[in-house]
Amino acid sequence: MKPLKIFLFWLAVLSPVLPLVLYLQGNVYDLESFLHPFTLGIIFGIPSYVYFQIVLLISARIRWIDRIFAHDKVMKFHGILALVAFGLGVLHGHFKEIYGDSSAQILMGELGLDIMQVVIIVTLIVMVPGFPHRIKILARFRDLVTKKWGLDYSILKALHNFTVLGIQLMAFHVILASSTQEDWLRVVIMAGLAVVTTVLWVSHIIVRPIRLRRNPSQVLDVTNPAPGHTEVLLKKPRGFRAKSGQFVFGRFPGSDAQWGEHPYTLSSGTQDEALMVTAKHLGNFSASMAQLKPGDRALVDGPYGKFYPASADKNPRPLVCIAGGIGITPFLSMLKSWSAEDPRPVVLFWAVRDSAELVHRDFFQKRAEELPNFRLVTIVENKPQDGELKGFLDQEKLDSVLGEEGFSLAESEVFFCGPAGMQKAVFPLLKKSGVRRSRLHYEQFSFG
Repeated sequence: MKPLKIFLFWLAVLSPVLPLVLYLQGNVYDLESFLHPFTLGIIFGIPSYVYFQIVLLISARIRWIDRIFAHDKVMKFHGILALVAFGLGVLHGHFKEIYGDSSAQILMGELGLDIMQVVIIVTLIVMVPGFPHRIKILARFRDLVTKKWGLDYSILKALHNFTVLGIQLMAFHVILASSTQEDWLRVVIMAGLAVVTTVLWVSHIIVRPIRLRRNPSQVLDVTNPAPGHTEVLLKKPRGFRAKSGQFVFGRFPGSDAQWGEHPYTLSSGTQDEALMVTAKHLGNFSASMAQLKPGDRALVDGPYGKFYPASADKNPRPLVCIAGGIGITPFLSMLKSWSAEDPRPVVLFWAVRDSAELVHRDFFQKRAEELPNFRLVTIVENKPQDGELKGFLDQEKLDSVLGEEGFSLAESEVFFCGPAGMQKAVFPLLKKSGVRRSRLHYEQFSFG
């Protein structure tokens, strides 16, 4: 699989080369012609356009791409590529401004880039976890938008969908450009790329929901496993198969829960007759899930993700699982399906702020009794109870527990699911302990 990953990655990165060569033929003769503003405009503009089309293609949530790379990694690449495409587009516009053209073709390109600028800014500040929120003013703006104004993931995602308008305005800009119109092959390539990505995106936005409505799920039960948490039991759609640790996109049309589609990790086992999702009330939608009732209709798209261990015969290394808060859900799913005959040692570190956040604590303790090679280590920041470690997950706790089990982090496969702050604290510890990048598996705690 790794050679295929490398091939597809470089195929995407180098995808502008062929059309760029096609555009530069007949226009570049020497260094002077290469550095001409018209040529530089092409050199920056063509990659910008091609990358934006790939960004749109990724938005179509193509299943085989997810199976190869994993959804959260694909979306990270999607975001980086959008930033690169935007930067190249700005440079393209800078060199084209020299000609002072204000035709409709030029205005479409400028408007498309303006739309992408707004979408990118909103995405970075409001939807993407990580660096932007270390800046206080940006963190406060995010809190204002999401908590006080009530603009949650689904509404912000709808705004994010303006991406297609911005990108296809740029498509018209490129297709109608004189440099494109002078060669029919350029027209075919640029228009064909726009048609393919638009068809895939429309299929994702319109056709996929229709298909899901023909094979719906249904809410079977709604419970509260812990304060501030909701657990929903769902009827399996026909033909649905998932591996432990995967997630789905779910929506509940016509219910009291807010509209929109949200990603949730499955907490049910692979052999369970029903699907289960466990959510902490982090936003308006997850809080409104408590209003769901048995019989409510549900649309389940998935499964997605690659957050699951290989079988013991393919990878016999010990497993170290690290969960932060509600990041326990993929491990809940894994342990429901874990065989007592699996010879691999499994240590699960679960860090929470308060003992009340330890959802399904009894289940984990029972599995620790049933599975001879499984050990649960709970770490509680505030007022730990008997058997719980106090504070945060640190190097001392990792080394002490694994030392008792007779193996080290360096020889283990490590699975991590937790918030960005915990990831920032834990990953340096793993690197210091000799965990190879190829043996560290993690899932984004949030897509927005």
